[in-house]
Amino acid sequence: MSMVLAAENSQQLISLPEIFAAAAALVVAVVAGAPRRIRGPQRLSEKETVGDIMSIAGLGLMGWAAATAIMPKFIADFSKITDTQALLATTIPPLCAFLAMLPATIVIRTEGVQRLGLGLNRIPQAIWQGVLAVLVVVPLMLVAGAVNEWAWRHFHFPPHPEAHQMLQMIHDNHANRLLQFGIVVSAVVVAPLAEEMFFRGGIQTILRYSTNLPWIAVIVTSFFFAMMHQGWTRGPIFFLGICLGYIYERTGNLWTCIILHSLFNCSAIFLFWKFH
Repeated sequence: MSMVLAAENSQQLISLPEIFAAAAALVVAVVAGAPRRIRGPQRLSEKETVGDIMSIAGLGLMGWAAATAIMPKFIADFSKITDTQALLATTIPPLCAFLAMLPATIVIRTEGVQRLGLGLNRIPQAIWQGVLAVLVVVPLMLVAGAVNEWAWRHFHFPPHPEAHQMLQMIHDNHANRLLQFGIVVSAVVVAPLAEEMFFRGGIQTILRYSTNLPWIAVIVTSFFFAMMHQGWTRGPIFFLGICLGYIYERTGNLWTCIILHSLFNCSAIFLFWKFH
């Protein structure tokens, strides 16, 4: 679950300060070496194969699919689904995928957690990297969101909701603090852990070592990452996936991607609360 920052209804899709912030973020990204080749730390040992990663990702996919298949048994009528049921339906499947992949990584791979970039010793570095990254990514995502909204209007696509489903649920359930807390936990903890484990740690790593073309791996993974989100958000989410994938290839630290993903969702929730 990755949240776009906002869906504008006004004619002004982006403000001048946001444009300046995005320009500054782009300069920072270029100075930091963003255009250079992305050949980060090796994520496979000499004894490991792509097949090992495929097995782990397959288990994650099976866990995700099984949980998704079971959910309808607890929801009699999807036309009358409650917000609590919607939250569970979007949280439990990725959580099951993560719970399947993590132990499999420990058992199947040699020093798998460390090579994946999930070692606890990688967290301190990931914190400052994630904080710096979100300061660059958020302004750029504002521009990506504005471009997406312009294209949506220009090509006369059907009207879309004003906000991401989970953000709207926060707004609609202002008196239900427990549900709001569940949505925040899902957005800033469960989704970053599960989605980064599956997409960057699994799919992107498979493509990276199958093709030996890092950018192809980043782009294709970002496409699949975007396709699992709401249709009108896919453009900005694809761009976010590019940022996350690039950072993973450069650093080999999955915690950095998780923290960036979490902080980005936090910023979306904060901005929605502030302006709605």
